[in-house]
Amino acid sequence: MITGAQCRAARALVEWTREKLSGNSGVDALIIEEFERGSAFPTRMSAARCRPRLKTQAPFSLPRTATVSAFV
Repeated sequence: MITGAQCRAARALVEWTREKLSGNSGVDALIIEEFERGSAFPTRMSAARCRPRLKTQAPFSLPRTATVSAFV
């Protein structure tokens, strides 16, 4: 599963702000921020919308197990 720290690292690698990920995924930037800080966990739908957006931009492969239940 992907963690909030991994989400933050993936954004950094593709040089995306939380706002850019939010705009590309439709997930509120506050939810992304709370997840990255470890204070909240997104719904399955939110996670399903974010992961593919980062994956298409990433110069690396996100683990297959890093799916809906864990975000991005």
